[in-house]
Amino acid sequence: AIGAIRPRALVLVESELWPTLVAGLRRRQVPIAVINGRISTRAFGRYMAARPLLRPLLQAIDRFLVQTPTDAERVIAMGAPAERVQVLGSLKWDASLIGQPDPTEAAALRHQLGADGQQLIVAGSTHRGEEEALVAAVQGIRGHLDATRLILAPRHLERVREVEALVARHGLTGRLASQPAGAPAWDVLIVDTVGQLPRFYALASLVIVGGSFIPHGGQNPIEPAGLGKAILFGPHMHNFTDIAQQLLAGHGARQLAGANELTAALLELLTDPARTAAMGQRALAVTEGRRGVARRTVEELAPLLAGASAAAGAASPFLLK
Repeated sequence: AIGAIRPRALVLVESELWPTLVAGLRRRQVPIAVINGRISTRAFGRYMAARPLLRPLLQAIDRFLVQTPTDAERVIAMGAPAERVQVLGSLKWDASLIGQPDPTEAAALRHQLGADGQQLIVAGSTHRGEEEALVAAVQGIRGHLDATRLILAPRHLERVREVEALVARHGLTGRLASQPAGAPAWDVLIVDTVGQLPRFYALASLVIVGGSFIPHGGQNPIEPAGLGKAILFGPHMHNFTDIAQQLLAGHGARQLAGANELTAALLELLTDPARTAAMGQRALAVTEGRRGVARRTVEELAPLLAGASAAAGAASPFLLK
């Protein structure tokens, strides 16, 4: 494959380290870089156990552009040359700009869903064990906030029927997002389509990050932060530790100790819309202050790729993995 493609350079993303591919390209003197590098706590332990095998692989890579100082420390400990490692931040902050709905589109969707004048709680990428707590929490606040509805977006769409049944067991009216306009009124909207979550985040008064109330490790909170939404998440955010900590430090998010705190937190925030909106604006400010990693990544790669281009000739493609 390498002989057929004749790549000018290889750019690996996050922790995608492919020993055979790297070795094959190194023999051909093809430059290699890692961008948006990330080494999780769990992976670091495994990598260190295999450090003697990993060190030659890491020595063959020309640049490591990583997300955090911790990632830099870990990749150096694994055997990467320190002078090739640089901390740039996470590309995910820039990715939050992709697919953002405009206000007109959001208003049209709200009207289509029959949710004008409603406060909408959007729970994104939820997992089994979380929807039950979320539905119960919304039931707990409806006596105080009648004009409040829940939008649930299960992480795995094969669970949509299961979530529908759960909503019905709680005596609430569910509706699928794919149902046509004019469908009956609903208490809980279940997102059953792919790639639409930013559209629903745009409608939210408050966003709850799924995967964080079970030991999954949380889902990405940057999308709602980039839309200026107040964010709640649970105790398990180890998949996005650095991002979660930055949002917490900027007072754009709140971390709950468990699902049992959801009802009180929802009631506190949704009865004070000005406070909730200010929290969302702080989340947006955190996001905007950390964008620009994509530009800096390109700037750092440019000399490496320019040299590769000159050596290989203009007809040779790049290979990104």
